[in-house]
Amino acid sequence: MSDMPQKPDSQMPVKPMMDTRPMLDPNATGSFDVVEIFRRQLPLIACCTVLGLLMAVIYWANAEKWYESSAKMLVTLKDMRASDKGESSWAADGVQDEILANHMEIVSSRRIIGNALQRVNAEEMPGIKAHTDSKTDAVDYVSEHISLTKGGQGSARDARSLNIAFRHTNPDEALLILQALVAEYESFLDEQVSRIMSEANRLITQAQGKIESDLKSLEEQYVQARQSAPIIYVGNESSNVYLDTFRRLQDELVTVDIERSAVATRLQNVLTSLDQIKQNKGNSLEMLALIDSESLTRLGTFGSFSSAQTQDFQENQATRLKEAETKFGKLIELQAEMSRLNGLFGPNHPTVENLRKNIEIVEGLLKESQAKTQNNPLFEKLTPELLLNAYTGFLRHDLSALDQRKRELLTLAAEAEKNSKSLIEFELKDKMIQAEMTRKQTLYDSIVEQLREMDTAAGLSGYIHEVLEEPQAGEEVWPALNICVAGGMFLGLCLGVLVAICNDQFDNRFRTPSEIDSALGVPVIAQVGKITRSRDKRKKGRMIVDAQAPEAESFRLLRTYLLREVKAGNLRTAMITSSQAKDGKSTILANLGASFAELGLKVLIIDGDMRAPTIHRFLNMPIDRGLSETLQGKTKLDEVIRPTGIEGLSVMTAGSAVRNPAELLQSEVFDQVLEDCKSRFDMVLVDSGPVLLVSDPAIVSQKCDIAMLVVRPAIDTKRKVFESIRRLTSSKSNLRGCILNTYGSSKEFTRDSGYYSSYNYYGYGYGYGYGNRGYGRRVKDNGSAETENGHSLAGSTPAGRK
Repeated sequence: MSDMPQKPDSQMPVKPMMDTRPMLDPNATGSFDVVEIFRRQLPLIACCTVLGLLMAVIYWANAEKWYESSAKMLVTLKDMRASDKGESSWAADGVQDEILANHMEIVSSRRIIGNALQRVNAEEMPGIKAHTDSKTDAVDYVSEHISLTKGGQGSARDARSLNIAFRHTNPDEALLILQALVAEYESFLDEQVSRIMSEANRLITQAQGKIESDLKSLEEQYVQARQSAPIIYVGNESSNVYLDTFRRLQDELVTVDIERSAVATRLQNVLTSLDQIKQNKGNSLEMLALIDSESLTRLGTFGSFSSAQTQDFQENQATRLKEAETKFGKLIELQAEMSRLNGLFGPNHPTVENLRKNIEIVEGLLKESQAKTQNNPLFEKLTPELLLNAYTGFLRHDLSALDQRKRELLTLAAEAEKNSKSLIEFELKDKMIQAEMTRKQTLYDSIVEQLREMDTAAGLSGYIHEVLEEPQAGEEVWPALNICVAGGMFLGLCLGVLVAICNDQFDNRFRTPSEIDSALGVPVIAQVGKITRSRDKRKKGRMIVDAQAPEAESFRLLRTYLLREVKAGNLRTAMITSSQAKDGKSTILANLGASFAELGLKVLIIDGDMRAPTIHRFLNMPIDRGLSETLQGKTKLDEVIRPTGIEGLSVMTAGSAVRNPAELLQSEVFDQVLEDCKSRFDMVLVDSGPVLLVSDPAIVSQKCDIAMLVVRPAIDTKRKVFESIRRLTSSKSNLRGCILNTYGSSKEFTRDSGYYSSYNYYGYGYGYGYGNRGYGRRVKDNGSAETENGHSLAGSTPAGRK
């Protein structure tokens, strides 16, 4: 027993360290990485491409040969616009693309093709007969195989030329048919095109006459309309005089409204102020203050003219009137100012005193003027009350005059508006007639231009058609080797890509280690590749790798992953199983035990696969006594634990075959065996049968601290691995992780592991029939080591055999 710390009986079991990532759907297809798919399926894609190339070559060698006969024609429209000068010219742009397109339709029409075939009696040609039936006649066949293009090549691609080509299986027949087609086309142009264009010329000429007649009628209507116009027409400078009058009347109405409003407001203010003065018993000066200066002038003039009696008085009236008006107006202004200042400053204020003196002076002057006019009785009777009444009378008269003026202006404005609207209607009709005349004139000019372009002087001479290249004998154009090869390879490549994608997406195997790690939900804790037999004589016949071998590093990594828990005493028992047989679990278990033994640990390997044991063969040990005898109570534990020849590594073989291995493993005896083994060894490794074939792993995993699943991507499908993990997790086992066996896998696995292998792993014989070993396959218990395929290993020959 080593000096490692022992696990107490009360110690808690190892906690599961399962990856918490969810498992993917086992029915789901792989990720769609085009580059990876092409890399994995490159042989399949290359095979399909080569197959496409081969089929293309076969097609080229056996396909029916086709020949092409071609001809080239120049088609242009003759221009005779210079014929009046006695010279002929060719329009540089006489033929447009539309004209060439029309001629292409003419050549490919059934009429032209049918007449051409009748010329050479093509329906009796053997090649034509071979390609016609009840559904396809000769015309249809020729129409399908005729090719029409325009222009030349290179810098002559815009040339006004027509290229005609016909493909047929007989080169001589192709030449005859193309010659007949060109001849029929030329005949058609001579006979039909000219007639059609002449008819077009007639229709255009007829349209010209009608439009010219309509234009003359419009001109007559326009003249009559101008003659009946309500104004004198002077060209573009004509204007609507009624509209101008209406605008002036509207402006004058606005002025009258403003004046009337001012007079009415003044009259209302005077009447209101006069009532207030009377109620307040004001003096005459306050009444005179209501009269504005302009009205005072009018009142003075009125008084002077009313008092005139003699001729002498009338002669001096202007001078006296001017003088009286000045003095009287000055007096009224001073009195009004005195009334205002007296109210503001009082009667004793110096300013008021000065103003009173000025008033006295003006009154004195006014009395002198009155003395000179003693003969005027009316002047003596003028009082402030009379002047104010006369002033209000003037205002009322002005208001009445303004109202009368407004009524007159409204009548004139209504008449001007009516006349203006009638004139606007005439102007609109005039513009409509002018627009119609413009449209007719434009259309007339367009028709005249068309007639000029159609060469009416010569009555339409037609098209110029010249054969630039006579029909040539048919040349072989199909099958073309380069096109067939390129097409075959392309189709093969497309087919290969399609098949590769489908094959890759529906492949139920794991393709990369990262895919396994992400899909299973449990970590990949180790990856084992090539296994080479040890050259150590002590390990002769055993599948134990040398410590110096590169592949031993994989087991060291796995050992390192578990070592910390082993040294801590938390990990004492571990079960290794696989999804199915031939996954290499026993080989991995044996080498893992040897790797732990290298550290000086005491390791026991228990072959718990009592249905198809293999550990004894890997270690070249006898199987006569083992686990089955111990569980049945036939032998003691010390009798079945045997040394392997490797220091620190012991083994307990499966023992003889039994009918009820699951019941034995489920018993408490097996629990006691494990406890006894843990007390004697630092590490106990238990080999169990495949998860999908037997129930033993589900039982043993519950009794061990951890369980590890060996996955061999070369033969284990996703569905099988998912089901194995599901069964182990359902049995409450502590599934620590997966160990990849990359033997026979793709380069993605071997490249990651760093090893390439050709080693054959050992197999099993699981089944449902009972036999000596393997349930259906007898295995001789001769202590020999056999591979999974039944081959003996070198160096494992039993005693007495060579």
